[in-house]
Amino acid sequence: MHAGAQLDIADFLSTINQNIFLTTHSDVFLVQLAINSKKANKELKIYFLHNGKTKEIRVMENGDIEEIETISDALNKQAKELAS
Repeated sequence: MHAGAQLDIADFLSTINQNIFLTTHSDVFLVQLAINSKKANKELKIYFLHNGKTKEIRVMENGDIEEIETISDALNKQAKELAS
């Protein structure tokens, strides 16, 4: 999904006053949810499931999220390919 559409959906979902369970592979979507939760002073929990293990991802004070290794690995691989 286009990044702009991901932001729009994250903005819309952030207006809902119920607990929501979502799954995604998008760091853009996660960061926007985190920013929106900080602005609205709402709690946001992000969990990462990889190789059968679950890890809670920390949401920073500014709305950014802790680095997710598998996303960083993929971006680093792309950067290396572009540089070669």
